Amino acid sequence: MEEAKSIKTPVNVNSKLVKASEESESADQGLYQSAVGSLLYLSSRTRPDIVNSAARFCSNPTKEHRTAVKRIFRYLRGTTQFGLLHVLYAKGEYSDLIGYSDADWAGDCNDYKSTTGYMFQIGGTAVTWKSKKQSCVALSTAEAALASTAQEATSNLSV
Repeated sequence: MEEAKSIKTPVNVNSKLVKASEESESADQGLYQSAVGSLLYLSSRTRPDIVNSAARFCSNPTKEHRTAVKRIFRYLRGTTQFGLLHVLYAKGEYSDLIGYSDADWAGDCNDYKSTTGYMFQIGGTAVTWKSKKQSCVALSTAEAALASTAQEATSNLSV
């Protein structure tokens, strides 16, 4: 991947991954799972910008899934300067808490469930984030995004 051409986004928004069918061309499952595992580890440590794109893959990969994983690696190749810094905070040092949330309403073509995500910052540094496929079908984007974000803000970030 050292010579791979970089790309500006980790996911092609016009591409929808669907479950493999009998006619689908399969990818090497071992190599594929290794690559996805590496992306998930990286996304949980220093690259929350790829959490949603790395978590949208299945156990029975097709050629389209393999192409999507390669796209994320191409994105990482061009964004090596991005990432989280480990910062230690003294008590009361920062008081500005800012939160962001978003959802892709009915983004999964197979079951029409939404994927929601949020990120909270203190003093401009991300302190918690999450991206998750919802367990039920939401009636609106706002409903999908706000439910889990409100719970996180009230339970885990209280000082």
